[in-house]
Amino acid sequence: MTSKTFHRRILVTGCGGQLGSALCRLLDAEAVGLDLPELDIASRESVRAAVDRFRPEVVVNTAAYTQVDRAESEGELCRAVNVGGVENLVAACRNLGARFVQISTDFVFDGRQGSPYCELNCPNPLNVYGRSKWEAEQIVAEYPDHLIIRTAGLFGSGGPASRGNFVDNMLRRAGQGFPLRVVDDQISSFTFAGDLALAIRSLLAIGGRGVFHVANAGYGSWYQLATEVFRVAGVRDPIEPVPMGEYACAAQRPRFSVLDTGKYVRTPGCYRMPSWQQAVRAHLARRLARSPC
Repeated sequence: MTSKTFHRRILVTGCGGQLGSALCRLLDAEAVGLDLPELDIASRESVRAAVDRFRPEVVVNTAAYTQVDRAESEGELCRAVNVGGVENLVAACRNLGARFVQISTDFVFDGRQGSPYCELNCPNPLNVYGRSKWEAEQIVAEYPDHLIIRTAGLFGSGGPASRGNFVDNMLRRAGQGFPLRVVDDQISSFTFAGDLALAIRSLLAIGGRGVFHVANAGYGSWYQLATEVFRVAGVRDPIEPVPMGEYACAAQRPRFSVLDTGKYVRTPGCYRMPSWQQAVRAHLARRLARSPC
């Protein structure tokens, strides 16, 4: 990385992922996006160099270790990125006086409440990934100029670093000749990356601080999401609903991790998030528009 300085109002980490790429497309010249190998948030030197180079007023951290099951056996790597990386970013923001925005997850909750979680509910993560994100939140909360956005069930059009998402993975599996089995008793909020990017921009514009839950309106099971995706896409492959207990996953997951977005909805000036069904249609329309066929 060169020593030349380029002022940008917003620095977006993890720009190769679904949310980071959507945010960079939306903010355009207002922001610079960085990802591996140019920026490794787990390296304090790499973070310091990036912040010194671009001198941002705002840092939005969309970079994260998100392999929930692998995290159970890669705990050190997960913490190095999700906790150590956040420590590095917060330290750099503190030195610069920049605002810090952290993207977090519904997996900070254990799902045992049985009703949507608001920002005041106490986190109790069930897995290594969730614990790392909750620990990161606590670090961020100690920095005065912060914004924490919890979201859930993210899907969108990622950049080169994106590992895909549930919606696109379901469509890739269609027509391959094997049964499609999807969990019907794990209930979540769902979020289109394009809508979340608009929500982040609106929160930045109004000076939002503290913790906000942001997701598309409504909620459902992953089976309901899959059937809606196939319905909209015109896919006729059958989907079998199955209980969570039939999946041998390394990481325990919350059964009901719906986010109560009332605080965000009631905040004047915030982008109005459409329903998750509308978000699915928007995502599939953009996916089709990019198809070479």
